[in-house]
Amino acid sequence: MTHERKPLGAFMNVKRFITATVAGALILGLGACSAHPGTAFIVDGVEYRTSAVEKARLEAGAITGQQIPASTIVDFASRQLAAEELANENGVDLTEEMVRKELEAGVKGIELPLSDLTVKTFYTNALLNHLHQKLGNQRFAQEFLEKQAKHKVEINPRFGSVSESGTLLPPALVGVVDGAAEGPEGGVQ
Repeated sequence: MTHERKPLGAFMNVKRFITATVAGALILGLGACSAHPGTAFIVDGVEYRTSAVEKARLEAGAITGQQIPASTIVDFASRQLAAEELANENGVDLTEEMVRKELEAGVKGIELPLSDLTVKTFYTNALLNHLHQKLGNQRFAQEFLEKQAKHKVEINPRFGSVSESGTLLPPALVGVVDGAAEGPEGGVQ
């Protein structure tokens, strides 16, 4: 019985094809996360850069003394408009500037001023806490979700996704962006 040997070049072409296919799938899988490269999330047409999220994550970690996932920054900042609307309707008197002053007065060893996204994150968290206390669980959840549903929120899947009820689901690729920032320092656009 004789076995026909295939030329080495045929094997190499198959290997190149498989390598190119796998590499292409990885590039598409990570590159197709957003139609806007370097964008972490978009709220009502306003884009927030991955580099701004990374800076806010590091600043929030320095403020709290804990590691803060990038998805937490995206979660709170993407809910700001709905939180502000509900706060205005329910007499919660708190501004971003008030939160900025309080944060910057209490931090040591961080370059000031804090980024807008860091302040936005803590501000939204404070609004949500006040609203939750004032309205109670059920009313807060219902009214907040109604407000949030009026806003177009797009989140890069690397930071999570938005469920049908408007809540942020954890990222599918945990830890992919919680290390280094993408691109140059971007800030909130």
